[in-house]
Amino acid sequence: MDVIKNFIESANNLLGLSIPVILFIYSLNFFFFYFLGLNKLYLKLNVVFILISVFIIFMFGNIRSDVVVINTFISTNDGSMGGSIGQSMQISSRSIFYTTIFLFILSIPVCVFPFKTIKLLYNLLSMSSLVILISVKSFIRFCISIISKTKFVSNETLPKTILLNSQSEPEDYIDKSNEQSTVKLSENLIAMEDNEISSENKQESNPLWINNETKIDDYTKIKNRQNSTSYFDSDSKNEPVKQLSKNTKSYNLPSIDLLDDLKEISISESEINATAQKIQDTLHQYDVDVEIGQVQPGPVVTLYGLKPGWITKTKKEKQFDSDGNVMTDENGRQIMKEVESKNRVRVDSIISREKDLSLALKTPSIRIETPVLGESLVGIEVPNPNPGIIGIKSLIKDSSFENLLLQKDSLPIALGKGSGGDNITIDLTKMPHLLIAGATGSGKSVCMNAVVSSLIYSRSPDQLRLLLVDPKRVELTQYNGIPHMVTPVIVELDAVAKVFRGIINEMFKRYKLLESHSVRNISELNKKFTNAMPYLVIVIDELADLMMTSGVEIERSICRLAQLGRATGIHLVIATQRPSVDVVTGLIKSNFPSRVSFSVSSSIDSRTILDTTGAEKLLGKGDMLYLPIDASLPFRLQGCFINDSEISKLVNFWRNNSFMNSQYEINVFDDLNQINESTNSDDEDPNKDSLYNDAVGLAKSTKKLSISFLQRKLRIGYPRAARLMDELEEEGIVGPMQNSIKSRDVIIN
Repeated sequence: MDVIKNFIESANNLLGLSIPVILFIYSLNFFFFYFLGLNKLYLKLNVVFILISVFIIFMFGNIRSDVVVINTFISTNDGSMGGSIGQSMQISSRSIFYTTIFLFILSIPVCVFPFKTIKLLYNLLSMSSLVILISVKSFIRFCISIISKTKFVSNETLPKTILLNSQSEPEDYIDKSNEQSTVKLSENLIAMEDNEISSENKQESNPLWINNETKIDDYTKIKNRQNSTSYFDSDSKNEPVKQLSKNTKSYNLPSIDLLDDLKEISISESEINATAQKIQDTLHQYDVDVEIGQVQPGPVVTLYGLKPGWITKTKKEKQFDSDGNVMTDENGRQIMKEVESKNRVRVDSIISREKDLSLALKTPSIRIETPVLGESLVGIEVPNPNPGIIGIKSLIKDSSFENLLLQKDSLPIALGKGSGGDNITIDLTKMPHLLIAGATGSGKSVCMNAVVSSLIYSRSPDQLRLLLVDPKRVELTQYNGIPHMVTPVIVELDAVAKVFRGIINEMFKRYKLLESHSVRNISELNKKFTNAMPYLVIVIDELADLMMTSGVEIERSICRLAQLGRATGIHLVIATQRPSVDVVTGLIKSNFPSRVSFSVSSSIDSRTILDTTGAEKLLGKGDMLYLPIDASLPFRLQGCFINDSEISKLVNFWRNNSFMNSQYEINVFDDLNQINESTNSDDEDPNKDSLYNDAVGLAKSTKKLSISFLQRKLRIGYPRAARLMDELEEEGIVGPMQNSIKSRDVIIN
């Protein structure tokens, strides 16, 4: 301890009294490196410069002079350095001594690594500040928690409750002056028992419930809020919610006997063994050793699980004795020994023999994937010699479909059967939208009919409503006349854009009803009130035709419905036979996570619809790849088949059992009629251009409208034609201007 104390005292006498000189050397040292850079030569020169400077300090420490400047800054009477200024600094503050030492030590890393040292100092300072801030914040919270242990409840802040109508009080408590904009519930829409609180148990369950017996109209409160930011509180969306009708009559679902039984053809065991042996022999000819792990026969393809074998290699090695010398025989030759080594067969070597396997199995295409069946197997899907047909009745009778049928908030769809023979049934509400693609003759239209038939088989019109768009006029028109239809099947492409506008308005009306009853989605509303709002499924058979007529308007409407429609029970099922990037755009694909791809013409189309290849190798006739929302890779299915006679039986059943039993009416043409009325009354508007009606007539006669077209036909200048185009856009007759295209889409024709 004495040695350390003496060292500190000596250093204190040396450095503490020489602060001006040390800081001067420190500054010169730093700027020396800053201007000249860092290398070995300059580092040596810098060290020599520091040693010379320290020597000069010691030499000046022994100087005795009567000069005032030397006595002030360099020498003192006691033989130390620093002069009278340094001596006074040491006497007044000892911390300056340690600061000088710290700066002197810090000068070395700053000169050698300036940027890294500054960054390290900045990080240390930031961490220290953060620790101090967290400590202060925790201390303040601790003090607040101690102060606020006792809370006082004011009578003015008592909770307000909203009581629903009970059966004992059938009269509405809604304000009669606002009768058109309020929601009237019928007597058969009874609130659940969980939401009813008896007045006798109020005081027992919550002592703060005092003098709170008034009934409050929650919808009126929401509507009359002054500072509300809700979309539905604006004046532009102040439409009244439709009154729910009262009807105690119930629907009966169709019988399973309306559907036909189809005999399923399966592959025999002898054919499976022969194909498995042929796969092994073909791969063995190319020195690829495999074993048949599992076999899963399916209706159209059979999955063979291959287990990679071993590759045996032999090599000769020298033999050594105990001393490490090479062993030789009698003739002086080295003794060699054969050693075997085993390596696993690479998966790439199996995949590379895909065309050879196709040739040996006499099939146009096979599909190889790994891993399969939940094990370390390489799966090879081989088409069956006699493919079978999967009837929709076998899927509906399955337990998976029946379980979804019992759930009132589900939309079950019989999709098909997997390559392993398992039945696949999906719930449209969980998907929540479905995109289907496939070339002509691949089974796309049959799949659309199976989807619609599954929906009308499992749900009554008061639970499900349909809106079908069929530009072909022959695929979905047979469903006309069933009570599920919101409107007859739309076959005119010019009417699709304005119908979508009506559906978007219907979606916001549903949001308004959900907000008025303080529920988050349609499932909670239907649990609270029986069949208060039906699901709405929109089925479009050919998206490419719609995108060619009015692509921007259709894309925007589809994306808006896909983003916001799930909570209100609006779901989309869209099919196209041309899955190119101009039809299935990035916005549409991002809003349709569940996709189905039938056979397509190229791997590019497969990547467009599924983000992976494989659909170009499908066999057609219902062979599909299904990519659900919760999976990263698609799996293979054989779609179910439904013939025209089965569809006719289902349609005739609902036509014969058609009656009004809907608690919620859907009319997508309400706003469109208002637009037509406003268009017809434009003659009386003095602000309208005198040629406005002529411009509307030109818009109705064509699908595209441009400013130059108005100039030529109406014989007017560019400014007036541009104003007429703006008026047509404001009235919703033409669409907005696209990027570099001068013509605009005509929405109302």
